[in-house]
Amino acid sequence: SDKRYWIDEMKRSFYVNCVGCPFLVTWGDGKEGDIPNPPVSIEGVEGDAELLPYTTVTLPPFGSNAFPAVEKASEEFPLLTEWMKDDENALLNSDILESSTQCDGFPSFRQPEAVAETKDDAPLSILPTVFGRSVDPVTGLEDIFAYDPHLTLYENTPDKPLADGGGQLVIDTYQPLDPGDQVMCHNVHRAHDNEDGCQLSYLDTACAPDTVPQETIVLDGANLEGISALTSRSLYAVTGLTISEDLNVEDGVFVSSVLDEDSVLSVEGCNSWSRGYAAKDRKTEKFWCDRAGIENTPTTIVFSPPRSQLSIVHKLRMYTANTSTNSDPASFILEGRVKPDAEWEIISSGDLDLPLDRNGRGIPIQSSYESGDINLQYTEVSLSTNTKAYWDYKLSIPATRDPNSNLQFAEVELPGLLLPSFPVSHSCTPGAQSSRWMKEADAETCPNSANLGEGTYKLFSDLISAKPDVYNPNIRDVTREYRECDGVDKYKLDLGMVQASDGTCWSHVHDFEHSVFDVTGADPADYTVSGSMAQISNAFLDVILNDSAYPIIGILDDHVAIDGSPNSPLDQPDVQDVFMTLEFNPSRQAVLICGSPGEVATDPFASDHSFDITTPQKTGARTLSIWELSAQRHTTWAQLAMRADDQLRQRQSWALSQIISVGLPGSGTVFYETNEPYPSFYDQYVQNGFGSYRNLLKDISFNKIMSEWLTFLDNKSLQYNINKGFISYADENFAREIMQLFSIGLFMLNKDGSKILDEDGKPVETYTIDDIMSYASAWTGFEERDARGGASAANRHVDRSLDPLYINPESRDHFPKSNLYGGFIGDQVVLCNDLPDRAFLRKGATYKILGSDPTPTMLSSEVAVEMNPDRPKMELLPSSPLFNMLCSPDSNGDCTFPSKVVLEDNLFYDDAAKLGLEYKVDTLRTVEMKVGMSHPMYYEYIRQPCVEHTFYSNAKKVIQGQVHGDAVQDNVMCADPTLPIATSMCLEPGSEQSVGGTVHCNYMGERMTYDSAIETCAAKGLELGEPWLFRKDPHESGPCAKGASFTDFRSWTDSSCQVQAKVSFDAGKVAIVHSPSPDHGGMTNTEPSVSEASLNFFKTPWTNGHFPSLNDCLSIGSCHVHDDESCICDTEVAVNDVFTSSSEISSIADLKAALHIGAADPQSFEDDHFTNFGSCGIDGLTVYSTGGNCASFNSDTIFSFEWKSKSLFLKNIKSEVYISGSSFVFRNPVQFISVVQTEARDAYHETDEVLDSLFYHPSHPPFLAMRLAQRFGLSNASPSLIERAVTAYEAGSYETNNLQFGSGKYGDLGALIAAILLDPESREAVLDADQSHGHAKAPLDKVISVFRSMGLKFESPLVMPTLLDSYDTIGQGSYESPSVFNFYLVEFAHPGAVQDAGLTSPETSLYQSYRLLYLLDAMSTTVKFGVNDCPRLPRFEGWRNSSPFQCSTVEGNTDFSPAHFSYWPSSVESVQSIVSELSLLLTSSRMSASNEALITSLVQPIFDTGDIAKAIRAAQQYILTTPEAHTTGIARISENERQLTGYESKPRGPYKALVFLNFSGGVDSYNLLVPKGQCGSGEDGYAAYAASRGNAIPLDGLTSISTSDQVCKEFGVHSDFSLLADLYNQTIFFANIGTLFKPLTRHDEWNVGDLFAHNSMQYNLARGDPYDEAPDTGVLGRLLDMLQKQGHHTSANNLNGEKQMLQGFPEYQNTITEVTLSNPKDLNQYPTVTDLFDVAKQLNGVGELGNSFFGEAWADSMSTALFEHEQLMAIAAAGIEVTDYPLNGESNLSKGLNAIANHMLSREFRNVNRDIFVLRQGGFDMHHSSDGLAPAFQDMNSELGKFINEMKRQGIWEDVAIVFGSEFGRSIPTNSNGGTDHGWGGHSFLIGGGVNGGKVLGNYPHPLDSAHAQYVRGRMIPTTPHEFVWNGVAQWLGVRTESDLDLVLPNRKSFSECDHFTDKDLFVDGACDCTIINGACSCQCDTVTYSPTVSPTLSPSESPSSEPTTHPSSLPSVIPSISPTLNPT
Repeated sequence: SDKRYWIDEMKRSFYVNCVGCPFLVTWGDGKEGDIPNPPVSIEGVEGDAELLPYTTVTLPPFGSNAFPAVEKASEEFPLLTEWMKDDENALLNSDILESSTQCDGFPSFRQPEAVAETKDDAPLSILPTVFGRSVDPVTGLEDIFAYDPHLTLYENTPDKPLADGGGQLVIDTYQPLDPGDQVMCHNVHRAHDNEDGCQLSYLDTACAPDTVPQETIVLDGANLEGISALTSRSLYAVTGLTISEDLNVEDGVFVSSVLDEDSVLSVEGCNSWSRGYAAKDRKTEKFWCDRAGIENTPTTIVFSPPRSQLSIVHKLRMYTANTSTNSDPASFILEGRVKPDAEWEIISSGDLDLPLDRNGRGIPIQSSYESGDINLQYTEVSLSTNTKAYWDYKLSIPATRDPNSNLQFAEVELPGLLLPSFPVSHSCTPGAQSSRWMKEADAETCPNSANLGEGTYKLFSDLISAKPDVYNPNIRDVTREYRECDGVDKYKLDLGMVQASDGTCWSHVHDFEHSVFDVTGADPADYTVSGSMAQISNAFLDVILNDSAYPIIGILDDHVAIDGSPNSPLDQPDVQDVFMTLEFNPSRQAVLICGSPGEVATDPFASDHSFDITTPQKTGARTLSIWELSAQRHTTWAQLAMRADDQLRQRQSWALSQIISVGLPGSGTVFYETNEPYPSFYDQYVQNGFGSYRNLLKDISFNKIMSEWLTFLDNKSLQYNINKGFISYADENFAREIMQLFSIGLFMLNKDGSKILDEDGKPVETYTIDDIMSYASAWTGFEERDARGGASAANRHVDRSLDPLYINPESRDHFPKSNLYGGFIGDQVVLCNDLPDRAFLRKGATYKILGSDPTPTMLSSEVAVEMNPDRPKMELLPSSPLFNMLCSPDSNGDCTFPSKVVLEDNLFYDDAAKLGLEYKVDTLRTVEMKVGMSHPMYYEYIRQPCVEHTFYSNAKKVIQGQVHGDAVQDNVMCADPTLPIATSMCLEPGSEQSVGGTVHCNYMGERMTYDSAIETCAAKGLELGEPWLFRKDPHESGPCAKGASFTDFRSWTDSSCQVQAKVSFDAGKVAIVHSPSPDHGGMTNTEPSVSEASLNFFKTPWTNGHFPSLNDCLSIGSCHVHDDESCICDTEVAVNDVFTSSSEISSIADLKAALHIGAADPQSFEDDHFTNFGSCGIDGLTVYSTGGNCASFNSDTIFSFEWKSKSLFLKNIKSEVYISGSSFVFRNPVQFISVVQTEARDAYHETDEVLDSLFYHPSHPPFLAMRLAQRFGLSNASPSLIERAVTAYEAGSYETNNLQFGSGKYGDLGALIAAILLDPESREAVLDADQSHGHAKAPLDKVISVFRSMGLKFESPLVMPTLLDSYDTIGQGSYESPSVFNFYLVEFAHPGAVQDAGLTSPETSLYQSYRLLYLLDAMSTTVKFGVNDCPRLPRFEGWRNSSPFQCSTVEGNTDFSPAHFSYWPSSVESVQSIVSELSLLLTSSRMSASNEALITSLVQPIFDTGDIAKAIRAAQQYILTTPEAHTTGIARISENERQLTGYESKPRGPYKALVFLNFSGGVDSYNLLVPKGQCGSGEDGYAAYAASRGNAIPLDGLTSISTSDQVCKEFGVHSDFSLLADLYNQTIFFANIGTLFKPLTRHDEWNVGDLFAHNSMQYNLARGDPYDEAPDTGVLGRLLDMLQKQGHHTSANNLNGEKQMLQGFPEYQNTITEVTLSNPKDLNQYPTVTDLFDVAKQLNGVGELGNSFFGEAWADSMSTALFEHEQLMAIAAAGIEVTDYPLNGESNLSKGLNAIANHMLSREFRNVNRDIFVLRQGGFDMHHSSDGLAPAFQDMNSELGKFINEMKRQGIWEDVAIVFGSEFGRSIPTNSNGGTDHGWGGHSFLIGGGVNGGKVLGNYPHPLDSAHAQYVRGRMIPTTPHEFVWNGVAQWLGVRTESDLDLVLPNRKSFSECDHFTDKDLFVDGACDCTIINGACSCQCDTVTYSPTVSPTLSPSESPSSEPTTHPSSLPSVIPSISPTLNPT
């Protein structure tokens, strides 16, 4: 055998190779003294061998007595390991040696049985392993990678979850003192990705999700005896107690009062009385009774003690109150009764002579039986003649001292004798509710020995059956709560025997029978001991019950939880050490067990799974660094990309990952730096790659990684935040991106991918900002699960989980949400009140199993109530058809209990079945099944998705919570009476004031319709009404409210309620207002979410777009104006038919567009309910109705048809809402989530519908088809291909050559990719000649392709390229997406041929010079040396978990490489054959004849030397530089090099430079420049700002500046950017700046263009040309063109910036220079051929006619890159370098500004006098939190300061201007995550040595709220366009004529000329100024004359020219006109 293992968490490994079988054991790690010297017995070695450090033990050779003879000669193999530090035993001992079946009799290592769990990286389904070894070239030692025998990971997949959820693993690894090192329960919460495979487990180790084992001690007989012996305590289970009718007065206890604090009071004869001071709390609080107007009626107080004991009272004692003596009682009557329904008997009566002295309030009363509190004032009446025992007492006060006074006293006591405890077992007595039952193990029969009534017998049988024996199999304590016994049994003591539902027999015993007491110290004569039992009397029980010295420990056979009680003997450590056990499910209940995708088992020899098991917390044992851990995911990706068998699936997954892109939201944290999170996310692409895109959308929407990346985790609704005390809207990030980037794009598309245009020829947008806000509200409530064991817990010490998110309904938005079609989310979904009666028994009803836990997961619930077995449940009888369906019996009749049951047909209920409770209710929640089962089984009913109308007629008031003594109701709402949404509120007929309401139901939590509530009350002889009083306590509220919380449900009343519309004046949005009738207290305490103050507005379609204005609101009688600019109106709802006959329907499409209300499947109704009319002449349609025919439809008519693979049912009605008393009408919205009863179920349904609205959107198929086509080689696929692909996607099927792909369902990715790849347009080689066909290959795709085609061979199987951090070097890397836009914008067009042709080439946006050259040089390095880690060479990172490889300096030497190219041509007879085959493999034989000839000629001399391998390497490197290797299509390249030169002559005029800092993501500049002091008309500017923001910067975090001509005279600058305040005299702030088409306010049509999207707003910022008058150019490129036109020597310089911004007109040939952030290095080190990059210039020569556009882009970029590199090398050689710049290597801004400073230093070398730099810095899209703003400002503050100092050192600070900009500002209010969303207007600044600073220009908006005309949806519309700033900057740089400025700023004339800033406004040396003369603007500029410079210049070009040039292109291009065009007005 050949087995290899990992031993421990240390890196060292060993293997056993049984080829030769004898082997060496080397013990040690090279550190003498570090390793213990344990004796180790090794099988086959005589005697004991002591292993010392460096000691070698050699097993016997072949042929010895110890082993059988083997023919093969002896061969030694090293066995390397380290001491296993965490183990107590030596590694090598006889316990882990066994005979191997593979090697006869020879020892091999077997896997120990101990189980462990991974600490941070679990097995991933995408992580294959190859076992192998490698030799360290330095030490010569072998490094073995192998399987760890100490580690077992079990399969826990959805189809095969762990049998007990991992409970046994938890118990096995339990560490109470270090829980971080123990395994957690692996059980997964049920979710959409696992629910079908969930199973029930009855194992005692089964753990429910999020549970930990209970530390318990079993109180069985043996343990009791053992604990007693260990602790020297007397612990016994008592027995012999009897249930007796006899009362032994001698056993009574004398007490100071038989009344106590828990006594219940009932009072009559008072108008009102104080419950708060009820004269029973043992303090001198007062009892107060209002007796005004009451004559001849005594006040009576009934005291009902809570304990179930009789008492004999001997005295009446009363204490005086602190009020007037006139209120003292003057006389009394005391009565008692023996049971609650017995007659009252007078005990005593007489006068009361209370002391005149008063008692203070609140003094504790210290009294005894013998005497009252001697320090207080009281009177006492002797009742010594009373000898009768009573249950409760009534005290009547006929009069007070002053008959006209109220009654008051402080406290009443009844000292007396409390009798023994026998009534505790009196289980049917009212108030005595508990009883104990003991199982009769040997009972053959179970007679009703107490002759219980049928109802009583069933009551206790049900209670016993429902009570799980969680911790005790033989005793069950039950509480009947408020369910009543039969009248005949009400006062029976002994209830005899009862049979439970599972057939077991139970006897009623004394309540303390078998209780375990600690009777240490008691007189042994009082009990008789037998083993662990003690026989005692009832009298002795009373003694120990009333003496705390004898505590109760538990019950015999109890599993007692260790709770840390200091007085318990079980709390002693020595007891716990011996007797403690760990338990999850001791009673073996049914626990639901679910698995997780990808959580697979380890099987190293079959499944190729491998991973690192160490945790970063255990640094001493870590095998890998954090960097190496994160590298593993890249290794995995690269390995699969190169070696997986399913290459198309892997390629599809990679493509999908670039459409749905995620990055690193938690970069720098342990969680995100470990392996697991991102591969687990990537697995979703793999799993769904050929499935439904809809499934992928759902998976990513519930994924934790995505939720943090796009910041909707913990996103809260507006109302949730308002309830918490602040206004904050939902985070919009994910809502925007899932539409724009993942599903439908920005513009409506035709089926062929072309944009749909409006009547003005403009593209129609897919969504607006209103839509974003609406959809954002749908992404609220998402929260993550707790961490668990297994693959989910990437890091146990960080509470993170990878399981799907869940929706918390509390923080979910509950209101209607507009969709993208002018309607609502939920349109065409059935109305809930249109579902058939008892829909839960009809087709489509869904049930999900809960197991033995009745707590629902999708419905609101109170766990304490649901888990209480005494609460009435919805029990299904075995005769129930639903019972049978859920049971799903097997062939033996045993229930199988499926995980999920969906009714495929209606259930048939015969007359007998209809007697079942489920047939009598309106709806179900959970159902109980318990007959014949040891534990009840529960299912949860999931109502099918349905919606409610927001507005409805005949609304009724529902109440929630208590109704107080003042009759005031809280949280009142309106409810639709047709919906089962509340419970009953029943009153006695004709109830008077202070009479309470009661709730009645069939099962706990039942909801019913209004009519059913009336019927429920009537069945009880009550009537539905509005209560004066309702308190949910046991004696007042009815059987269905007891024990529930005050907010657990709502109740119907008979009061009316009006649903009103609150309409916003500015946009016609609507909010819901509930206006209930006042309660009996005259109040209307409406739920805040639907009160008049509601801010929950939603968009709704108004008829003809007309909605009430302010004037309308004032004139409509049903309306009134609210103070938030809205109108609140009464409404009326009208429901009308839409079609009257089939003749009105022209097509299914028209029908679908006209009908918005869904219908239930007609087959879910009774068979005769609907008539099928057939198609009514319309193909594909089926019509159902309750009457009429095709020529006569009605409101019940249902239309059914198939649409996009799903069946639609639409109802022939429309519902409209009228503003009462007006003609204003809007469509009645629908909503999934009820505002009355919010359920998680409906939130999930709503989320599905939101996803469907995107998935079924008409633009989605072409959007996705174009994206995938781009990723698979067609950057500009033809409309016909897109249409064919869309057709396949929509059909879910693609057929070609008798092959069929896809599932046949809409949205099938397999069909879509087949349609793209197998389309002739993708496959016909002739199309390569089309210049526009094909694409530029993506960098990583090229690397993988080269590795595969060149046969990358791995010397050691686990050592391979990671391609780690390749984004920085080549522009692309696995798991390295830099933004949600992925690596490139899909709409990017490379300047030049591609752009001129109107095409896109996304991948060419990565053609930065440094990246191109790095890619080529790294490929060359790999050809020469193989994959390597040599830091001095460009390379693709290698990884081997060890020190770096040695680096070769000999070209062609791959000895030190773990992997190298193994390619060898099929023929080496000639160079032509070699080059031709390489052309096939590397260019698909597209290489031009000229390039192939040139390469052949260059390789021939090498070939002629006989060094074939070198010739191959040379050919490979030459070919890899060609356009054909990097693009598809035919390259037509001449041999003429592209001539690129710099300026030869000196520039005229001084040097000036502009640096544009493009801070992308949208900077929150409202926290950069903050108002302070007085603003406007004297308001506190800061206070107003802070109130509007939510994330306001504190005052002490601002540095003050002052200004004039602003609404505020003082502002504060963020103190972390204090440089701007320090240099304020050289700084200008621009307030409320942004992209503007024209001047706008919110009252204009402002919502045009694709506002608020990063890419479009960045594009607009770069272009500065909103009307596209200068196509394909950028604002700074045009500025450079005009400067060059003026004779300046210009340079456009890009640093990770926006190339588009620097792109000028082609005729000016302003080449964009890529300024690198690091110093240039020599290319082609240790060359195969020295002329590689010189030849590359020829291979990328001037393009000829017909050249591929993409090849042209590569060749142009390649040539430019080489020119720039040569120039940089020349500059470096000249020693031009900034030397005193404190560079911060961790800051990209620092590196960028340093590079700019370096480049500026070379200005004379380059002969330029006008530099423009664009530096892009990301990371400002702070949706989730603004916490990142301060460190970003700190970085900017520090690095700008360094840069300014360098400018001063260079002497050019006065000649440098730095402009700060961002694509947009942020929203004013924070979102619910504490961050901000995309805004519009923001603030920017200009800083420079020559800036005329110290001011704020533009108009700072105040206030920052809706009172401002620019404020819209929490954003500010800009008032300062970017043109204003660029105008002054352009003038300062030298562009001063109006015509030139108009070319630079095409939209300049959309604004008043005098509003533009001039250079005199901005700069000290400005030359231009504008003034208004006679109402007209007049501008002039001073004349500037330049003197030529005299400083010498150098040029890297041998043939320099006066101007820089690009290559002359023969390709046609469109040159824009230089003359300005008309501007729109």
